[in-house]
Amino acid sequence: MKYIKLATSFNFGEVMSVIIASALLPFLPETPIQLLMEGLLYDFGQMTLPFDNVDKESLEKPKKLSITSLKNFIFFMGPLSSAFDLIVFAFLWFVFQVRDVATFQTIWFSYSITSNLVGMHVIRTAKLPFFQSNAHKAVYISSICLIVLGILIPFTALRTV
Repeated sequence: MKYIKLATSFNFGEVMSVIIASALLPFLPETPIQLLMEGLLYDFGQMTLPFDNVDKESLEKPKKLSITSLKNFIFFMGPLSSAFDLIVFAFLWFVFQVRDVATFQTIWFSYSITSNLVGMHVIRTAKLPFFQSNAHKAVYISSICLIVLGILIPFTALRTV
């Protein structure tokens, strides 16, 4: 259920962000290959969720799959995620005056990977992540490694791909 919530809500938010930014910017906020690479890295992070710790409360009262609950979650978290994305767009464009297409897309690529993987920790529990509920070590390690990779890719030979 965690994976379904994460994948659907963040993908919905990402699509909203890209559509809105594409309409407002004179260029695409990310290239298609960046979107694919971002999705691949994010999926690798989610592959550790089967190892994740489950909150005691969730084990005491298992929840049934509810399409209505899932839909409500998607329509809340997707736009919320998109709102954060658009704030970053605005800061890049208006505050930092980033007009170079490659620089904007590179920053956006690294930000998206980081925000989605951090967001995974927020969504994985109903408690306060990192303080009241800890993920399994595999989830932390994969998140940290993939965030570092997402930041470093633009500085390696992979950037030309």
